[in-house]
Formats: sequence, structure tokens, C-alpha cells
Amino acid sequence: MKIKLWACLMDGHLEASISGDIITINGEAIDLSGIPSGFRLPGSAVGNRFFVESDYVERIGKTLHLTLRLPVAWDSPEELRNPAEPI
Repeated sequence: MKIKLWACLMDGHLEASISGDIITINGEAIDLSGIPSGFRLPGSAVGNRFFVESDYVERIGKTLHLTLRLPVAWDSPEELRNPAEPI
């Protein structure tokens, strides 16, 4: 699984773990094994607030690619709040 983190000014925290094609975010297991190679769906289709709606969850070969929001606060380090590209 290849995950990009996009800094987002929001309350809360992000705790994620991966097991195969299942990503667990703050205790919610999300099974992405149904996405076949070459297919993609919008992040909004996942139904979890940490998935970036305007980006895609897609499988390229055997690897899932997705973008998650990384909660940051107004006083987080500048390089974390405003990265040039997703982390």
C-alpha cells in the first residue's frame, strides 16, 4: 500500500495500521481488497473522513495507492502544515 499524507487543519488524530489490503484508521477497519488492478474510485466512496475526497483510491499492479488527511494544528511546524507536496 502506498499512502500519501496531506496536511489538513482539523481536530482529532490519525492512527492507522495496515494488514494486507485492510487499512485500520482510528479503530475502523476498511477492506480495500475489492479494488481490482487498473481500477480506481474516488476517496469519497470510502466513507471515511480521513480519505481525501478529491483524490483516488486505486490499484496499480498489486499496490493500492491512496491519500489520507494528516491532522495538523495551527501551531504545528511550518514544514508539516504547508508541505510542498504530500508527505
